[in-house]
Amino acid sequence: MTDRPSRRPPPLAVALWLAGLLPILGCAIAAARISPSQTNAWLNPLLFYSALALSFGGGVHWGFALYPNASIPSDGDASKPRLPGLVIGILPLL
Repeated sequence: MTDRPSRRPPPLAVALWLAGLLPILGCAIAAARISPSQTNAWLNPLLFYSALALSFGGGVHWGFALYPNASIPSDGDASKPRLPGLVIGILPLL
């Protein structure tokens, strides 16, 4: 048996990720339940927060792609940047 690092995120990271979904869900529910004249009051924060969350996730992908030795290498040369990580990281901004 090998002592391989776990690929599962720590429980605190999962809890914080789930907590980060609360503003998205709250704004979406509020926008769907209020009068149409007030929908923009909830849709704008929903869009801005969603864009911020996606950009943060993209930054994480870029970090792992540019510093591949910080993560568990999946295949190939661990010292080269991983192109898929760079592409996935920029998609939310595009």
